[in-house]
Amino acid sequence: MEDKIMKTNFIALCALALSLVALSSCNKADVETVEAQGQEVKFKVFSEETKAYLASGITNWSEGDIIYVLDQEGKWYNSSKLGSGSVVEAEFTFPTFPANPTYALFVGANNSETLGIEDGQVTANLISEQSISNNNSFGKNANLTIGEVVKVDETTYGASLKNVCGLLKFTVPEGIASVEISGNNNEDLAGDIYIDYNSGEPTWIKKAGVKTVTVVPRQSNEVYQKGTYYACVLPQTFEEGITVTLTDVNGYTAETKGSNPLALGRNKVIELPDLNRPEAPQQESTVLEFDFTDENTFPAEFPSGTKNAATFTDPIRLTDSKGIQYGFTCSGAVCQATSSSTGLCFVLQEATQTLTFPVIDGKTITGVTVFGGNSSAKAVYLKDADGNTVSAKGLPSATESAVLTPNDGNVATSLYNNSNSTYISKLILTYK
Repeated sequence: MEDKIMKTNFIALCALALSLVALSSCNKADVETVEAQGQEVKFKVFSEETKAYLASGITNWSEGDIIYVLDQEGKWYNSSKLGSGSVVEAEFTFPTFPANPTYALFVGANNSETLGIEDGQVTANLISEQSISNNNSFGKNANLTIGEVVKVDETTYGASLKNVCGLLKFTVPEGIASVEISGNNNEDLAGDIYIDYNSGEPTWIKKAGVKTVTVVPRQSNEVYQKGTYYACVLPQTFEEGITVTLTDVNGYTAETKGSNPLALGRNKVIELPDLNRPEAPQQESTVLEFDFTDENTFPAEFPSGTKNAATFTDPIRLTDSKGIQYGFTCSGAVCQATSSSTGLCFVLQEATQTLTFPVIDGKTITGVTVFGGNSSAKAVYLKDADGNTVSAKGLPSATESAVLTPNDGNVATSLYNNSNSTYISKLILTYK
């Protein structure tokens, strides 16, 4: 070899347990030793189908992955980073390899600072914030694996890497910005842990636990994508179940809380049931009712105690059934109060006249009910601020009211009179 520098072969075969139905490109699932070929320093991983991410139970390695090896003196050695692209077969190079290796670990390229050794026990960190880059996957650098290093020949080493974590599988719609998972009995789901290889069945003990795991779904064109994802979680039995909270891009949340025990084993997947979806909170409706048969509804200039016609100038101050005054404006000819066969009424005198509704902060009109004041039905519509018609026609009369609803996506601001002398005995405005 050039400069007589001896390199070490480190080779392994990826072999998923049957229970792992789906894992991501960054999963380092259970691997088994394969005989080395040649004299280069390598750590090979094979799987069967996918290249860039996990599907149908197959895992692979991705760009930037690193393998760490611990020696008997408690010193860590790292391979070089895996080259570009996600691959089924990966080759890692160790510039320096220990004389007395013990364990090999994958903890993610950005998680190596948490590796350690205390009283003969390996320490590592399961990250609690797991961002996902592929559908049907889990967060890169989220998984933890450990294997016992064995010597194949003078220049070749291998290991069978075992998953430390279990996986929670779930599906979310588009626009979910985060998925937070927590135990209902104050369990630790992630954080700093001690890892015991335990003859190929790794166990863990809390060092500095974290109570929640937050998964951030993948983004494309700045949109959080719908899909199926996985959370890497410390395996255990959640005696009182778990709670999953979805938060959408608008900050609205929805909680799905289980109550039954949930036993998540190492190297196992549990698929969660359908999760509740966030929805915008329902605003309370504001309803204004103006009864024009009551003279107290009209402004002070109305001649109290008479049924003579009275005209009003803008803004018209009308009092609702709760005794609160609201300002209206009237286009065209002035609006009037006058009597009819059914009693006192509010009158839109001319065709094309509009009555603009009061503004309520933060709310818009969702419905208008018009009660007619005489036997003649007159056509009315809702208009928007630009004068466009935004509802179907209503024909209020003394025997039938007209319920007007703005068309989807439109904002109604006024009532439009399509005929002369439209008599109104009552007006109900609903805002939300």
